[in-house]
Amino acid sequence: MANSGIVDTTLVPLLQELIRNQCVNDGTPASGQEIRSARTLEAFFQRYGIECEIMESAPGRANLIARIPGTEPSAPSLAYMNHLDVVPANEENWTSSPFGGDVRGGYVWGRGALDMLGTTVTQAAAFAELVKHQGRLPGDFLFLAVADEEASGRLGARWLVENHWDKIRADYMVTELGGFFSTGESGESGITVTVGEKGIAWTRLKVKGTAGHGSLPFRSTSAAVKVAEALHKLVAYKPRLFFSREYTEMVKASLLTPRLQGMLLRKRQCDKALGKIAENDQGVAKFLH
Repeated sequence: MANSGIVDTTLVPLLQELIRNQCVNDGTPASGQEIRSARTLEAFFQRYGIECEIMESAPGRANLIARIPGTEPSAPSLAYMNHLDVVPANEENWTSSPFGGDVRGGYVWGRGALDMLGTTVTQAAAFAELVKHQGRLPGDFLFLAVADEEASGRLGARWLVENHWDKIRADYMVTELGGFFSTGESGESGITVTVGEKGIAWTRLKVKGTAGHGSLPFRSTSAAVKVAEALHKLVAYKPRLFFSREYTEMVKASLLTPRLQGMLLRKRQCDKALGKIAENDQGVAKFLH
């Protein structure tokens, strides 16, 4: 594979260019304009002789696909997946330009450097270098850079699944946030693998009130107060704890102390254990919650 110089010669310049492309997604269909970064990646892959396909779900809302066919049709396929859009940035809150891609203190600064253009460029380089040095793998090898992740995904991953599943189908995928890094008391380290996440349930709440004048409030009811009461009940609700098989196996495989592992598997002590873990690493606590 490539030597360590690839960081300075390839990864940093590519990351800077993606940041400077300013593919800001504010949730409106005309924003994002991921076509800019899709063209950047296309040019990068062309240097390796890798062909790409750019598909627009709407004008400028580009998704890039690169697929290297495997040598064995029955072998499992692998995809690297990332997104090209970033959330808006208020320049007043930054110590440097959010879209400058400046290098300071050994870090590249800019909107999207972490979420997730940094991963995008490392996946792109790994994909290209692997193809360059090893050629075709047994199974298909894919690189997917999608649009609209920061909003709904409607113009990115969802659009590809609904309209071009044959082009993106893969058995395994490496993408954003797959687990957390853990260090044990004796210094050993490990990386977890996420197999699922909490879901969401979109709900529309409609309330009615009885209008009244501020000086004559008798028998008037505020719809806003009813909404506030409903929200308070939702926040105060404590669902019944359920330890799934996956959660139990994750706790047992973690490098946490036996005492903390035991507490995490006891309903009355679980929250206390999460609090103790959060004192050292809130990220681990959030994953375990």
